[in-house]
Amino acid sequence: LDSSACDCCQTSITYTDKGPLVVYRDRSEKEVRDIYITRNINDVWETPIPVYNDGWVIYGCPVNGPKVVSNSNNLAVSWFTVSNEKPTVNLSFSEFYGSSFGNPIKINDHDAIGRVDVAFLNDQEVLVSYMEGDDVGTYLRMKKVSISGKLSEPITISKIDGGRNTGVPQLEILNNEIFIVWTVFENEKNQLKIVKLSSKDI
Repeated sequence: LDSSACDCCQTSITYTDKGPLVVYRDRSEKEVRDIYITRNINDVWETPIPVYNDGWVIYGCPVNGPKVVSNSNNLAVSWFTVSNEKPTVNLSFSEFYGSSFGNPIKINDHDAIGRVDVAFLNDQEVLVSYMEGDDVGTYLRMKKVSISGKLSEPITISKIDGGRNTGVPQLEILNNEIFIVWTVFENEKNQLKIVKLSSKDI
């Protein structure tokens, strides 16, 4: 699909009625590491295109991949970048099966750490989970975002270790219940923590 991609960033895949598509962090010869998408249309993989040109140059893998989710013709991609030296979590929607995307919506309010996930709450709204830090600590948070661009206030899921041992928190919505799972290191071993919320309360 691509001969040069960011080595350690997670890739993400989803499926629409036009076929599968993959979102990942690209790596150019000049070490620009922006988020790209490639689609399989009529059993042919298209040439990858950027979701957005952040222009983030980094000489090493940030280990901070994107996530993509689909609902009919609508797609949402969330990702971490450092654009203009500002750590940012972005979200962008496509209403055309990923053939083009709208301008990014900034999700974080403080210094973004990223490690994002995203899920459709209904056909017009998604939930985005992400990590950010301030002068007090680091937090796992979530926001509701509509295709029209409206953002909810942040929902703090938990205070969280900002290091690598927390992994990449996972977000899923099943039967109107929201689950967020992440790794903690307690009692000398890695363990999982989970929070369950009702979508009716969001």
